[in-house]
Amino acid sequence: MAPAPVVAYLIISDTSPERLTRLAAVLRASTPRGVIAARHDHAGGTLDLRRLRELDVDLLESASVERGSAAELMMHLRCIRRLLESARFDWLVLISGDDYPVRPIAEIEAALAGADTDGFIETHPCEPPATRRGVPVDEHALRYHYRWSSPRRSRPLARALAAALSPRLVVKATPAGVRIGVPAKRSPFRQPKHTLLTTPIRHNPLSSVQAERSPFGEGLECRYGTARFVLKRRAVEMIDAAVREHPELVLYYRDTLVPLESYIHTVLANDTSVSLRDESRRIEFSDAADVDMVLTSGADFAGPFDRGSDALLDAIDARIHRV
Repeated sequence: MAPAPVVAYLIISDTSPERLTRLAAVLRASTPRGVIAARHDHAGGTLDLRRLRELDVDLLESASVERGSAAELMMHLRCIRRLLESARFDWLVLISGDDYPVRPIAEIEAALAGADTDGFIETHPCEPPATRRGVPVDEHALRYHYRWSSPRRSRPLARALAAALSPRLVVKATPAGVRIGVPAKRSPFRQPKHTLLTTPIRHNPLSSVQAERSPFGEGLECRYGTARFVLKRRAVEMIDAAVREHPELVLYYRDTLVPLESYIHTVLANDTSVSLRDESRRIEFSDAADVDMVLTSGADFAGPFDRGSDALLDAIDARIHRV
């Protein structure tokens, strides 16, 4: 039998501090050797620092970031680097503060000990948009094959401009306001097939001209998926190395929408030395009537559980965690 791995749980929270504390407590009760780190947006409420210290939770940065923004991606990458620098672990599990384990923690970690893969992360190919007029552009193609910026003019003018220039220019309403998108230029350089971490993606990455060009082509496939993942330390180190060695890719994603759901997926899926399972080991939870289905699904975590789910979590604790 493989020895039990040291698992690090990185909790990204921006809502209920009480839910974060409860999640940390149920994890710590079953994984005394595990690493628990939490990043809580201070706008979501005040943490119980005394209780979290008792649970040996490593608290990371707390500044607010806009969901779907480049700042959100960079926050995740900073948290990953902080864990790599400060903690010894074999696996990293990224979860939300609204998630909850729906399988005994000992079973989760035992399954990871015997896993014959470098990670579990949902990834899907993101094809470039069609160039023919009248062909609708897929939402994910709009996110990652277009460059997005904030208009300096009014929303009505931006929409009028978009209508006049369509399909080359698109206007979208986001939580941070209106964004204007234009198709990213395709790189004029032939891109050989490569391992992302060892072969440059583009020439002269600091050039303002290159910053406008799409890195995707024959040598690099755009991928996307949910933000949750379960990765071996080796794969986590590759993510951090990509930031250092290929800043041009991060710069490109800076001007996309929801880069958190594509950057990490693209880095890992394009590295031929990494083996991945196309799953996140998490299941969506939407209705209390689905709890039996969730508990028998084989998933490790479920979510999101809202603020009114305490009674439901009590039932899960009684059935699964015996607390």
